[in-house]
Amino acid sequence: MLKYSILLIVVILIIPGCWSIDPEEVSDSITWEPNVSVPLGKLLIDYDDVYDIPGYPIFPEEPDRPIEYIEKQPLDFDLTDALSKRENIVYMQLRCETINQFPADIKVEVYYKINGTDSVSLTKDQPIIIPAADVNAEGKVTHYERDITDIRLEDEEIDNLENVDQIIIYSTISNLHITEVFENNIQNYSIVSKLGAQAQLIIKTNP
Repeated sequence: MLKYSILLIVVILIIPGCWSIDPEEVSDSITWEPNVSVPLGKLLIDYDDVYDIPGYPIFPEEPDRPIEYIEKQPLDFDLTDALSKRENIVYMQLRCETINQFPADIKVEVYYKINGTDSVSLTKDQPIIIPAADVNAEGKVTHYERDITDIRLEDEEIDNLENVDQIIIYSTISNLHITEVFENNIQNYSIVSKLGAQAQLIIKTNP
């Protein structure tokens, strides 16, 4: 019993020395390095009637001629509200996910506007190309394409986003044939492009 009592006294005396911390070694700041993903918005293209297509009929004298037109969706954007202050952003990319359930080829591009004026391409000379959905003789979609494209932003582009108030998704629809089968099934066709932002942040806080 005496042996165990002596051992207990030794442990009590030693442990506080092991747990002692030098206050000068404790940092006054806390560094947080989160990965952040946020949705920015989407472009949805679907129609109730063929006359909902912009500019239709585009070639009234040539009804069999394939048509091409553009749809767009502006998204309000504020870098600080969406992610963080610029000085906290180490890395940033946009992710565009597109599902083409439409019997036409599409080209997706992403632009931003500074103070509502100048348009600058984020997809640059590499637009996102997605082929037409496959449809059978009755006009039913039998296969469609889904694309996920990551657009990495350079430091200068992230700097520019501080002054951006709007990001715009453009979709160019091409090689669309307006047929009776298409008109009868138009409510079953759609295109959706979702845009999100991903960032690596470093945030330092002081007590």
